[in-house]
Amino acid sequence: MTMKMANQAAIRQVEWEESSARARHIDVKLKFLKDYSKKGVIAPTYYASADMKADVLTKAFAVPRLQELRKMVGLV
Repeated sequence: MTMKMANQAAIRQVEWEESSARARHIDVKLKFLKDYSKKGVIAPTYYASADMKADVLTKAFAVPRLQELRKMVGLV
């Protein structure tokens, strides 16, 4: 399963074995993602924020951008 992420630093944390000291608060979740990535269950993939289709449901946009995102997800 492709896991679309707009944060390249987060992708590196999932794919690499080591974890930074700043990521201690998410250590359990990070280990879960690393394990699934290593097993091939998920594949973290970089997508630019502009290409994230889910944004139409989570953020406020100006009308032109909203119409563009609606077309991307197939909403009328």
